[in-house]
Amino acid sequence: MNAKILFAVGGFFLLLIGCAIPHQMHEEEAVEEPFYVEEEPFYENNMEEQKAQPVVIQGGRANKELYAGLPNSIKIHVEGESTEHLHVFSSNGRLTPADVSKGMYNFYEQRPGFVVEIVAKDTFSGKMITKVFDVVAIPAPEAYIWKYRTAVKIHNLVFNAKDFSTQNAVVLHHRQQVPALCLAESFTLIRIDGEGKRTVHHNKDKNGLFDETAKKIISAAQKGDIYLVQDIKTSCSPFPVKNIVYTIK
Repeated sequence: MNAKILFAVGGFFLLLIGCAIPHQMHEEEAVEEPFYVEEEPFYENNMEEQKAQPVVIQGGRANKELYAGLPNSIKIHVEGESTEHLHVFSSNGRLTPADVSKGMYNFYEQRPGFVVEIVAKDTFSGKMITKVFDVVAIPAPEAYIWKYRTAVKIHNLVFNAKDFSTQNAVVLHHRQQVPALCLAESFTLIRIDGEGKRTVHHNKDKNGLFDETAKKIISAAQKGDIYLVQDIKTSCSPFPVKNIVYTIK
C-alpha cells in the first residue's frame, strides 16, 4: 500500500516537471523572437538633398577675374530651375540684372584692384552662395600693322613688299579673350630703307588708320626695309603697348 502511494506521488511530481519544462522553453523562445523598430526616413531625406541642384556663379576671365571699366557678364545658374527666387547682390561695384529669368547680370567697376563678392541668396531657404572675383585692369593689347577691321592672323605676320604696301592701319588685338575694343589713338611710324635712311612720322586721331603721309611711307616698302611702330597710345588699357618691328622679305 505504501509503495503504491509513493509511486503515485512520484508520478505526480514528474508530471509537474514535464509541464514546467515546455512552459519555460516557450518563455525563452518568446524572448529570443526578433522584433523590428521602424527606422527614421534618413534615406528619403538624403534623396531630397541629392535632388537639390547647386547654385553656380560664373563670369569673367577664367571665372576668377572681372575687368575694370567694362560691363562683365555674370551668370547665376541652377540646372533645370529658375533663378527668380534668388536675391543677387555684390559687395563692391554695380551689379544690375540683364535677364533675371536666365540668371544673367552685368557687373561694372571703374577702378581695378578690388576684390568683389557676388552673392546669391535663396529667398526660400535663406542659404547663400558666394563667389569671389578680382577686379583687374584690362591688359595691354598687342599691336600689328594690318588691314583695318579685319581679323588678325597671328600666324601670318611676315610680309613681302607687295602685301605690306596694302596694309592701312595699326590694329590692337588681345590674344586672350577680353571684351574690349582697343584702338591705336596715336603712334610713331618709322621706315629704315636699305641705305639706312630713316623716315619718321607721327600718326594720330585716326583710330589706328594711316593718314595720307603714313600711307605713302607704307606704300614705299622695298625688300630689306625695316618698319617700326613706337609710342603706341590707347585709352583701353593703363599698360604700355609694346613696339613692333617688321623686316620686309
